[in-house]
Amino acid sequence: EDVVLWFWASWCPVCAAESGALVEAAKEFPEGVKVMGIAGYSDVPSSRGFIEEHGIDGFPNIYDDDGSIWKAFNITGQPTLVLVNQDGQLRRYSGGYGKFDLIDKVAWLGQA
Repeated sequence: EDVVLWFWASWCPVCAAESGALVEAAKEFPEGVKVMGIAGYSDVPSSRGFIEEHGIDGFPNIYDDDGSIWKAFNITGQPTLVLVNQDGQLRRYSGGYGKFDLIDKVAWLGQA
């Protein structure tokens, strides 16, 4: 499967700004691309509040309470987008993107 991993934190203003763009962009991602949010560097109640406030409940979000997922993908800041294609190839982008930037980056998954 082709997957978009979106690493975010509930207190991050750039994450808040990018969240709406991601929700809108995801509607235009190539067919079959899955999106998953991975929250960290906060707490579960704050993360749940962020999900509700920013309407990112249309895709799964998990809380990386021990930071192991962030470490596994070498995430050093948020938001960060990690694209993983069906062959396991990765592309990583530090965040702050608008809808069309996100669509352009994720188009790689439909081509790879």
